[in-house]
Amino acid sequence: MIRHAALLLIGLAAASPAAALDLTLLHTYDGQVLDGEYGFACAVIGDMDGDGFAEFAIGANADSTGGPSAGRVFVFRGGDSHLGDPPAWVITGLPGDLLGFALAGGGDIDADGRADLLIGAPGNTDVVPGAAGRVLIAYGANPIGSRPLASLPGDGPGDRFGTSVALADLDGDGRSEIIAGAPGYHFDSGAVRVFHGGAAPAALFTLHARGDGDEFGTAVAGAGRTRGGPYSDFLVGAPYNSDATTWAGRAYLYFGGATPDTLPDREWAGPAPGDLLGTSVAGAGDVNGDGRADMLVGIPGANNGPTLDTGRAQLYLGALPPPLMPAFSVLGTVPYGELGLSVAGIGDVNGDGLADFAIGEPGTPDSFISGNVRVYLGRTPPWGSPDTTFVGEQVDDMFGHTISNGGRIGAGTRDLFMVGSFDHMSFGRAYLYGRSAPTTAVRLEPNVAGVRLSAPRPNPAIAFVSLAINLERAARIDLEIVDLAGRRVGRLASGVLPPGRHEFSWPSRRGSRLPAGVYSAVLRAEGVRETRGFVLLGR
Repeated sequence: MIRHAALLLIGLAAASPAAALDLTLLHTYDGQVLDGEYGFACAVIGDMDGDGFAEFAIGANADSTGGPSAGRVFVFRGGDSHLGDPPAWVITGLPGDLLGFALAGGGDIDADGRADLLIGAPGNTDVVPGAAGRVLIAYGANPIGSRPLASLPGDGPGDRFGTSVALADLDGDGRSEIIAGAPGYHFDSGAVRVFHGGAAPAALFTLHARGDGDEFGTAVAGAGRTRGGPYSDFLVGAPYNSDATTWAGRAYLYFGGATPDTLPDREWAGPAPGDLLGTSVAGAGDVNGDGRADMLVGIPGANNGPTLDTGRAQLYLGALPPPLMPAFSVLGTVPYGELGLSVAGIGDVNGDGLADFAIGEPGTPDSFISGNVRVYLGRTPPWGSPDTTFVGEQVDDMFGHTISNGGRIGAGTRDLFMVGSFDHMSFGRAYLYGRSAPTTAVRLEPNVAGVRLSAPRPNPAIAFVSLAINLERAARIDLEIVDLAGRRVGRLASGVLPPGRHEFSWPSRRGSRLPAGVYSAVLRAEGVRETRGFVLLGR
């Protein structure tokens, strides 16, 4: 065993999570178009190409590559060996589309065994005055992108059809129904259109709001099987509903069935003016292990006493009848922080069999925060204290504006998920998170056996991390530390090392004050490149 000291240390700060749960930033994905709003929407799609790994998508609804406000969607392959690969499929919108404003995966529309992706393009009437919006269907195939896109058009100008999209098997036939919101319909009263799953999706029914200005359909989501049984249910948000009081907002739960319900089976209303309850809704999965799926509702306009727009999010447990009161409520504390602007079920991130969920607090330009995402593990009973919190990199990044669902992007039994930060550096960035960083081996030539980089320990670390390289034979290696932006901040070794185990620590000056951040150890050794992520909490 050979111990080595670090050769170089350059301090650079980056976003970092709290230490309560071992979740790691696995990769970042950056937009390339100024003001393209890359990361405005993110989704884990599921396995589109049949290789056993879930694909994922990132939307950039303001990307101007296809014309003003055309938008683009980038589809990435799942699998550890593809982490960091360029997109496998890039879908470009038409001028004024706002393609990628909303994304939804996690379903199979035509029951062919491959996951499909819904893409919302609600339209920009400043660019195309008659834009009604549309929803695109990107079907799973091998190779990815080899099947033509299908399109569902909006009904009328200004409907903003495709503002929200969701997939859920409402009738239990193994095919996911398409649920799409049109909050601009009929003087912004709003509507939600539901299409039957199949090779040629057909209109099933349309839900309408109660009054003008409700913006019913601003948010839609599959709720999962909230009663148990074979049928999935769904949620609709109407944040500007004023039945209770002005702009208090309202969320609706509809039961699935052999004939899905078209009247709400439960409603929840905001208690105060301007609460905007229903801005976000999501299925949380089975958080408490009772066999019934649970639900999340965001209330970003809620006040905390005299502090304005701190926001709130609420978890409702699946039951029959559905509960009127939440199992718990999380109240924000930052002025204009807008906690609950995004809510999401993120799958099972720690592999314990219970569903986990996340709540976003992206802030506004008046909040002077960089945004954060709070992650909650499933447990019995659920509780309102986060198990870890991820914090954005810069003020006004809008980190946490969107949180994806979870899925098996990498190997193992734990789900990964994404967070969007669409205003980062005015280009946008998306972050992929999971429980402990996997090794990503990108083979550059065939004979690369006998080189292995161990996982950093501890992770997260307070002052320094230890790493090890195992060599079955002498090899020329280069071992560097890079920051969140991919810039080298340290070099641990460069040159030929003999066979054996070689240990390193970084940084080597343990008495130094070190910047907190997310870093990666990158090993290059005779045809192999391995990356291991870790978090340095600083002191």
